[in-house]
Amino acid sequence: MKHLYVRPEARGTGLGRRLVEARMQAAREIGLRSVVADTFTGNPEMPVLYRSLGFRVVPPFHGSASIGINPDLAEHMTHFRYDL
Repeated sequence: MKHLYVRPEARGTGLGRRLVEARMQAAREIGLRSVVADTFTGNPEMPVLYRSLGFRVVPPFHGSASIGINPDLAEHMTHFRYDL
């Protein structure tokens, strides 16, 4: 999952959770076996949300923002995986 953004005025409404759940369901429907996501460590809400949905922290994965694009970001990112 990339670029999930909820405007400040919509935060705390459950919209972020619904968006992640919708993406997880879409992934299931097209036959994917897992979903990966990353987030900046300065965004404390997303790690809590991902963990509450069953995602687990994993090492950086190929294709994440901290791999290939800007390796300096790695220390500022947390990576997650959910097996469908």
